[in-house]
Amino acid sequence: MTEFSTDSSLLSLAALISQRLKPVAIYVFGSVASGRANPESDVDLAIFTREKITFDQSEDIKELALAKWGIALDLIDFVEAPPTLQAEIIRNGKKLIVQNENDLATLIMRALRSYQMLNEEREPILKKRLGAEGWKRLF
Repeated sequence: MTEFSTDSSLLSLAALISQRLKPVAIYVFGSVASGRANPESDVDLAIFTREKITFDQSEDIKELALAKWGIALDLIDFVEAPPTLQAEIIRNGKKLIVQNENDLATLIMRALRSYQMLNEEREPILKKRLGAEGWKRLF
C-alpha cells in the first residue's frame, strides 16, 4: 500500500465508487480504519448497496484503484458478507460516505438481527467449549 490512508484519499476513492455503484453507504474497516495499516496492507471497504455488486463491477473498481493510487482494495458487499463480518464492520468500521441514512439503518438492523440469531444458535456450542466466563468475554 502506498501512502493512501489519508482521509482525503479515502474520500476520493469513496466518491469514485459512489459514481459507479450508487451505494447506500461505504465504510472503511480493518487495518486502515484501526490505524494499524502498514506498507503491505490493503484497503478494506464495505459497500452497502440495495443490489448485489457483480464480480465485474468489483474487479473494475479494484483495477482502477490499483492504477490510480497503487493500492490493493478488498471490496466487501456488505449484504452478502457473513454475519460475523457484518458485525465487525458495524462495530469497528468508519463511515466514508452515506447516501441514505434510512436505508443504511435498515441494512444495519437486518445484519444485527442475523448476527443475534447466529449467536443464539452457536451459544450452546461455545459455552461448552469456552465455559460460561469465556462465552461472556466474547461480548
